Amino acid sequence: MSDKKKKDDDKITIPFRLRVPVGETKFSIPLPRHNIKDGWEVWFDEFILTPELYSKQAQVLDYDSKLENAFEYRFPYQLDFRFGDDFYKSASADSNKWTQAKTEKTWKATISSINNFFDSAKPVGTIHSPVIVDWIWAAWEGSQSGLEWFHSLISENFYVDKYDPDVHGNFLPAGAHKPDVNAYMPPTTQEEDARHLDDPYDQVRFRIHVAPNSKIGFSNDALIKILGFAEYQYEPKSKPSDQIVFSNPYPDRYRIFTANNRPLPMVPATTNKITLSLNSSLIPGVPGILLTKRGHLKRYDMLATDYGQSFQRLAEKTNIRLRLEFNTTTKTFKFVYPDNPDLKIDISLPPDVSAQLGFGREVDRITSATKGQTLEFAGDLKDLREKSCAIVYDVGLAFVSLENSSNIQTIQFQDKVLATLFPYTDGTMRMLCSKSEPPKAEVSYFGVPEVVFTLNRFSESMEPVHIALPCGTYVSGQLMGEPIKEEESNQKPSSTRFATRT
Repeated sequence: MSDKKKKDDDKITIPFRLRVPVGETKFSIPLPRHNIKDGWEVWFDEFILTPELYSKQAQVLDYDSKLENAFEYRFPYQLDFRFGDDFYKSASADSNKWTQAKTEKTWKATISSINNFFDSAKPVGTIHSPVIVDWIWAAWEGSQSGLEWFHSLISENFYVDKYDPDVHGNFLPAGAHKPDVNAYMPPTTQEEDARHLDDPYDQVRFRIHVAPNSKIGFSNDALIKILGFAEYQYEPKSKPSDQIVFSNPYPDRYRIFTANNRPLPMVPATTNKITLSLNSSLIPGVPGILLTKRGHLKRYDMLATDYGQSFQRLAEKTNIRLRLEFNTTTKTFKFVYPDNPDLKIDISLPPDVSAQLGFGREVDRITSATKGQTLEFAGDLKDLREKSCAIVYDVGLAFVSLENSSNIQTIQFQDKVLATLFPYTDGTMRMLCSKSEPPKAEVSYFGVPEVVFTLNRFSESMEPVHIALPCGTYVSGQLMGEPIKEEESNQKPSSTRFATRT
């Protein structure tokens, strides 16, 4: 076997076709883990940049296969919440403060009073009650069974009167019904004699659910102990005017406090009070993920359903209502915000999604005042070609550089430039073939090798800037690689060494 053939056998070819979303300038190419070791170098044998307008037209014409249409897109987004001072307060005094009545002499009556009060105090724009008190059977926690199913099995043993699922299984108010909440009525059997050995309350453990970014303050520890909380489960008051606080700092889930002990006999007292308040007036950057399929991008009704479900999932977690709607008549998207002056929501969307919904690729922050534009998915092929040409000729000259690499060959560029792209009349940008040796870069293996590239262009002042195209872009071509011979490595000063991203 000739030396040339041996050298060619050492080479690897990595074909690639990747989508670069709107507003993004980077893309990464994974390298074969079993091949790449120290002392390898890579270069582009071919590189083509194509605006995705043609791809959108193919979608409209149903030219894509079912497999392609089923490809799932994932887009991250964030919600920012700002709360007013009166979020948990209305015009009436003590609207956020529950006080025990003298007539509430049983656990059943007291728990019902607490739940009904805070359900009625639920602010406009929220989904569930901000405070929920329920109970569990102690043996359930280690059973690995569903909460509702477990309690339904033994429910007939809990009550003096005949079990009625509509009455005993639907004890909580509507706003307190959540998947992780036990809606069953607390047991009434032996309720008046808590010291009885057969009392089911030996197995009862009360729980307090506190809404995201909320806290409750007890005026004293009397009711806390009656509910079965041990002294080590809460911080005592440092002075008489303080409250004993159960706080939930998390923005995207309820926090559940479970009593370690069985409840004590109920002793009603008007000094037992629970006050509801906010944990913070500002919650930035609550993350969520938008999911859709490639085939749904051409159907705005499907896109509205997919994204709407994603927003609904995060809304359920944050306990704040937020809805995405699509008007089929005007072909516009809009977000429906809670009608609450003490609640403001800003939505941070990636450029891809913002463009899809008609808000514009440059608009990355959606407020209640942001208006969506009328949407048309794609025009005819002639228009698309003209638009693609306008895009690539406006760029004029593009450069593909390595992220976090060093460069001494290409003036004005800090990173190593591996490809220079020129516009073509078909609306693409391509790397010119040259007889000279292409720019190469050395790679080393760390964990999962991945090389990251950046798309650049020149500004009007001849400064390198990242490319920001008005649509998504596909980059395709071939990345070549081969091991560096030891005798050659000292003779190639133009090759740049960089570490792959892990």
